[in-house]
Amino acid sequence: MIGPLVKLLDEREAKVSREASLKKFAGSENYLHDDHSKAIIRAGGAKHLIQLVYFGEQMVQIPALVLLSYIALHVLDSEELALAEV
Repeated sequence: MIGPLVKLLDEREAKVSREASLKKFAGSENYLHDDHSKAIIRAGGAKHLIQLVYFGEQMVQIPALVLLSYIALHVLDSEELALAEV
């Protein structure tokens, strides 16, 4: 379920990317936030999120940054995040 949503992060339409921000999956209030955060990383989400933070439209930048922050908070020892220079 996470993989197809991560692919939507690369969508050119800003509204679609914002809705696919996956914040509800990686947020601390979600019981499975650790597992979902790891799944987002495995699906290549960190790379997409960094691009959205730097180059995305304003309506996408904040949700992407929030999601990236949640992921970094929950998955401290991720080599993928380190390689993506999160």
